[in-house]
Amino acid sequence: MIILDTNVVYAFFIQEDSLHEKAVDLIRQYQNQDLFIIPRIWEELMTLISIRFNSKKAILFDQTLKKSGFIFYDPKIKQNEVWTKFWRKKSPHRMSFADCVLGYLNNEKGITVLTFDQELQKYLH
Repeated sequence: MIILDTNVVYAFFIQEDSLHEKAVDLIRQYQNQDLFIIPRIWEELMTLISIRFNSKKAILFDQTLKKSGFIFYDPKIKQNEVWTKFWRKKSPHRMSFADCVLGYLNNEKGITVLTFDQELQKYLH
């Protein structure tokens, strides 16, 4: 299983993003595998699009995302588990809770995470 971080999905779809080409190349590398987006990442994406553009663009982005072939997956994790097993023990507390969820899924569940976030990458296996 491969889960995408917010920065990869955003850069993939937003051509003006400085990481757009890198994101396209990264997604191409995994094009024959299922790529997943979890609810916490979807929330970050919708917030990011709303702030950088507007809510109408976020609605359109959501529709595009759902048609993209990425799979929406809810890992049904307990927030307290993320808190006790990752955030409190490993996070330098400069990470968003979404990044801690990704770190937890990678460290505790062995799930691959694709991210451009160098701070998060320090905590991934």
